[in-house]
Amino acid sequence: MHNPNHDDEIAEINIVPLVDVVLVILIIFLVTATLIAQGAIPIDLPNAKTAVIKQEIKDIPLTIKSDGTMFINENKTDPKLITETLKTLKSDNPNIIIKIRADKNTQFDFVVRAIDACRAAGIERYNIETLKDDRI
Repeated sequence: MHNPNHDDEIAEINIVPLVDVVLVILIIFLVTATLIAQGAIPIDLPNAKTAVIKQEIKDIPLTIKSDGTMFINENKTDPKLITETLKTLKSDNPNIIIKIRADKNTQFDFVVRAIDACRAAGIERYNIETLKDDRI
């Protein structure tokens, strides 16, 4: 039998919650993509007139924050063990290039320690990353 109370069934799909979920996923994606593009360790690089922006996949970033904290591949590294860590990376890839990314407020001593660790590990190819500035 036919029930007269069920004649007005709603047969449409409410897409508002779906749109809300899609927008949240889009926002998360945009924030994540921005962090990946800039690097996860925020530092303020120094400027140089002759800076060359070069991104190679085989470059390993060695980041030094202004307080002297060091990171290799975005993993915090004890400065006392940095040479051993670099030796391990060199044994895995003999053509390794270290990209030294030091905050412009970092004491020069920390940069020298990073370069010295590269040399002690047998790594002869390293770059110091800067930002290009034509005003200098």
